[in-house]
Amino acid sequence: MAKRNPMTSHGLPMLIALAAVTACHDLPISKQGNAYEQQRFICTSERQSEWRDRVSDCNGDDFATNGCAGIISMEGELEGVPIRLTSTLSAAVFELRRPPEIGDHADNAETSTARYLDRIDLVGTGPYFLFTLKLKSIGGRAGDASDHGGEAVDDFGRFLFLSDAPSLYGDSRSIGDMLDDRVRGDLRISNGRENRDLAALEPDEQPASGNPITDSNVRGLRLFEANANLVSGLFAAEFGEPGALVRGCFWARPTRTTVSDLSVAIGDDTESGAAP
Repeated sequence: MAKRNPMTSHGLPMLIALAAVTACHDLPISKQGNAYEQQRFICTSERQSEWRDRVSDCNGDDFATNGCAGIISMEGELEGVPIRLTSTLSAAVFELRRPPEIGDHADNAETSTARYLDRIDLVGTGPYFLFTLKLKSIGGRAGDASDHGGEAVDDFGRFLFLSDAPSLYGDSRSIGDMLDDRVRGDLRISNGRENRDLAALEPDEQPASGNPITDSNVRGLRLFEANANLVSGLFAAEFGEPGALVRGCFWARPTRTTVSDLSVAIGDDTESGAAP
């Protein structure tokens, strides 16, 4: 069994994609007051016991019993306002993809039953706003944890770089999107009347992979577990504008799962509006 990082004893994750819908100015990320100062950022090694306690409490019962889909903690700046929060997730939607069955591989059970983790939407609440974290085009095999002895399907500590480029296939996904080392993301923030989408920006120069929490030059997502039943990791990204850096961690289990087909295979440039 692979040695587990102490940060991941309960599947500590960090994320990289947060999303928000378009809206007008004056969307309150902060009001007069110090609610952010009363929040704790628990993604650091010094606060691992607190992180583990929060995850353990969330994981103790099923969602129908305790209403906890996961835990997320993040700290940084959004639209010029310093933020800090730790939130219970009220929902987590996992989207899985099946690859197309091609030629001689159509009868191969391994190929025909393979699934990839494409997208995750994580919903939580900050002191002054609601948010949805969206991670897109994650990739990596996504079998059930029970099929793998409870271990992560992905290699330990898989790192994904930020990309703000759309898929060549538009809203469709190719198997290539599932196998690369890129992830796209957004943060959606809402005050109940208005919404705003803040895209995770791709750096002008891709920094080296590393620890998104402790390495100041890292921008990306480090996954510790990623399967059909659980995702956890660390993230660092600039959302909406350069310099608006947010770092965080998350652990989430799905409250709803969808499965759809990948419409385009590697090397197939004729389907789903592929770029020439």
